[in-house]
Amino acid sequence: MFSLAKKVALIGIGLSTQAKEVISELEKRGEESQHKDALRLKSLFDSAEKGEREFCQKVDDLCKKVSGRVKFPSSSDIERLEKGLTNLEAKFHEWEASRRFKSGPSPS
Repeated sequence: MFSLAKKVALIGIGLSTQAKEVISELEKRGEESQHKDALRLKSLFDSAEKGEREFCQKVDDLCKKVSGRVKFPSSSDIERLEKGLTNLEAKFHEWEASRRFKSGPSPS
């Protein structure tokens, strides 16, 4: 989904760049009919930019909605879990050592 959004955004950026170049060239020529074409193209470009902004806003809203539903662990959550794991490992090694001590040396 995000790769599609990225592709659409890149297409929009490419089209807007080309449209700006065409508008600029038409305006430089200064001819009446070309000026009207430039105005039409500018209107089309403005409409495309508006659509791009709306699309990006919808994607942002969707991302916020999804991230609001998914609980991502914070760095403090991860640190707390790592400390708990370290404590469990230490207790396990203590238990293992006491078990070996109680059972005595293994027969050879």
